[in-house]
Amino acid sequence: MSICEGDGDKIERCPLLYTKPGYVEPDVKRWASVATRLSRLKEGGAVYAYPDGLTPAEWAAIDALQLARIEADNKDQDTQSTAAAESAAINRLEAAKKRR
Repeated sequence: MSICEGDGDKIERCPLLYTKPGYVEPDVKRWASVATRLSRLKEGGAVYAYPDGLTPAEWAAIDALQLARIEADNKDQDTQSTAAAESAAINRLEAAKKRR
């Protein structure tokens, strides 16, 4: 029997679910969905007048999404530069090996 499985007929919601890696609270999921939808609409040409066009929570959700995208782009650039440096090092080592 695994933790939180229940006793057969009676399966209860696991109280440890909230401690699991990857768990996202439903409210956070909802706001991420709102931000994504608003972003898609903006990409399609929608314009939001500040500050009355959206609620403060919607503005905060869009801001969080933009910041997350910037962080993701920075991580991608770091990963690419690391990969490029590793590739260059491998090429140099292979060239040095051939010269021997």
